Amino acid sequence: LESYGDAEIFFRQLQDENAGVDNVVPLAFLGEILAQLKQAELSQARAVFASRPESLRISPTAAAALRELAEAYSAAADLESAVVLGEELVNTFPVTLLQVDDFRRLARLQAELGQNQQALQTLKTGLEVFKAEGKSDEELISLRLEQAQILYAAEEFELAAVTLERLFAKRSLIKAPVDRSLVYLLLARTLNRSADYARTLMVLTPLPADFTMSRLRDLLYERGWAALQSGNFKMAANDFAAYLKLARESDVSRQVIQNAEINQAEALFNLHQDRETAVLLDRFVKHWPQSSFLPRVLNYQGLLALRRGDFETAEAIFSELAASDLKTDTKLESEVLYNLGESLFSLEKYPEAITIYQELADKNPHLKLSGQALIRIGESYFNQGDYLKSQLVYLRAKQLWPGGEIDEKASYGMLLLAYNQDKFSYLETEVKSFIRRFPNSSYTVPLMLLLVDLYQRQGREADLIKLFKKLEIGDYADDLQLEAYYRHFTLDLRKGRREAARKACQRLLKRFPLSKYECDCRLYLAGYDFSAGRSKNALAVLVAMQESGCPDPDLKRKVILLKAQIYQQLGELEKSRKHYLVVAEDRQSSETQTFQAFIGVGDIFVQKKEYDEALFFYDKAMQNPVKSLAATASLKHAATLESAGRIKDARNSYLRISYLYPEQNKIVGEALLAALRLAKQEKDAVTAEKMIEKLNSIKLDQNQRQEFEKIMAL
Repeated sequence: LESYGDAEIFFRQLQDENAGVDNVVPLAFLGEILAQLKQAELSQARAVFASRPESLRISPTAAAALRELAEAYSAAADLESAVVLGEELVNTFPVTLLQVDDFRRLARLQAELGQNQQALQTLKTGLEVFKAEGKSDEELISLRLEQAQILYAAEEFELAAVTLERLFAKRSLIKAPVDRSLVYLLLARTLNRSADYARTLMVLTPLPADFTMSRLRDLLYERGWAALQSGNFKMAANDFAAYLKLARESDVSRQVIQNAEINQAEALFNLHQDRETAVLLDRFVKHWPQSSFLPRVLNYQGLLALRRGDFETAEAIFSELAASDLKTDTKLESEVLYNLGESLFSLEKYPEAITIYQELADKNPHLKLSGQALIRIGESYFNQGDYLKSQLVYLRAKQLWPGGEIDEKASYGMLLLAYNQDKFSYLETEVKSFIRRFPNSSYTVPLMLLLVDLYQRQGREADLIKLFKKLEIGDYADDLQLEAYYRHFTLDLRKGRREAARKACQRLLKRFPLSKYECDCRLYLAGYDFSAGRSKNALAVLVAMQESGCPDPDLKRKVILLKAQIYQQLGELEKSRKHYLVVAEDRQSSETQTFQAFIGVGDIFVQKKEYDEALFFYDKAMQNPVKSLAATASLKHAATLESAGRIKDARNSYLRISYLYPEQNKIVGEALLAALRLAKQEKDAVTAEKMIEKLNSIKLDQNQRQEFEKIMAL
């Protein structure tokens, strides 16, 4: 009836020693305190408890009374009193009269007062006494969960992780979804704070299906953050998008939403989805013009400008940011300075870039970006031709950042300096040293190519082959070994060692069967078989290449051309013609490829004695801007006229070649010999005399000289 005052009176009367009902006294004692608490008479209730005989104060009902007192003081925000009463409760009464929540509530109050060590000791005691009483793990979950929360709040992340991992392993025992979701969330946050992002992703993938959207929301944020830091930008972008959708529909602080929006933009930026990133950043600036995160947003807008090559815009953005007050965020301040330097460097404003990079290096000398800035200073001096200053900066970078990425870049810069200054003996020694020190560096391939160029310029082919063989059999990075195999192949090919080139290709394919050079090698091997008369073998290789697919369109056209030649040799002229026409009609074909296609189709029609069609395609080939190709087509065109019996036209065409392509000596020789032969056949002495005079004025090869002598003998 909520008549607490009357109830209090009756309960007090029942405790009178003259009442004669001793077994009712403990209950009346509890009732009186409850009535006083209902009237918010906390001090009076506490005084009543303290005034009762000890025999009553250690009774089972006294434990309940003390529990109610502690909860009332806690509700009234008198945490100190609540802690005193809670400690009295757990320290006075036997475990049989205590509840697991007595320890949990006391620990939470102690933690709220900053007494973390006492709180953890309270929980430890609770776990020990209840375990001794035979309580199950399921019944003690709440104490372990409280322990984890206190450790997390105290930033004892390693200890919190141990406790939370134990809870996570037994999460099936946690029946309340709210407690289970708390385990997931605290564990994810703890792992993220410890930068154990891989474990976070393992814990949160997949997300629990039975959690409500409000509980999933915060888990999405933590998984998105772990994905972002792990480089899984697609997952990060999706998770932050899902988080933001839920966050905007619930009571989440603006600051957290803004942070999530920037994280989503960062993920999209790293996915190179620049248009989507720009939309998000522009919307952020519009919606949150006063946000404390605005400098981060502007920084990304500047990076977008850098990426699209709009260096002037990037410089303007980073200059404005650098002039603003970023001292509260030294990491961002350093990034902005570095990015401003990058803008100036890209604009080839090297003196200004050096000034900015130097400012960064001086402000935060131990920051990795400062090491990167030193590398850029060295590159800037290099680009200005100031090699001595460049060398000194690189040496300083190597000294300050030994053994790592900065040392690697500085060493590479030193080698480029040596190359530009023709210090070849230093370069040869130090490139080999670099490859030993940094076997997995991305610079090993370009440095190997420098060494290749050096050996080629000095005519040291034996040393070059020795280098290739060493790299092929040594313990080096795959990309370096692959390049060595390929360069070895191209060297043999360039030197005309076709059999050696074939073996080099086979070695490459055996070591790297699916490399970027696979198609090049297989095409060469197919061409080798074709030249050796193994047309069917070559065709099988080419068909397999087309089925597996070669990404390079130029290589695809070469495959089609070789197939056309093979079909032509096998007598499958219609298949051959179709393949040639595919290349001829491809606007992306090179001039040489188009020429080969037209000539191939023309040759097919000649084989079929369809001379008009052949002349049509030879005529197209003659239009090639490359003089040597056009001259070759003209010679075939003239020969076809001769085969068609159009002798006069043929002779005129032969003669025209010598006027149109005087620099193509071999082809001119062939044309003049043919014209002389026709003149002799027609007994045209005047024309024959002119041809003889011209032939004597040019240099003929041995075969042409023999042909000349035969014709003269007619």
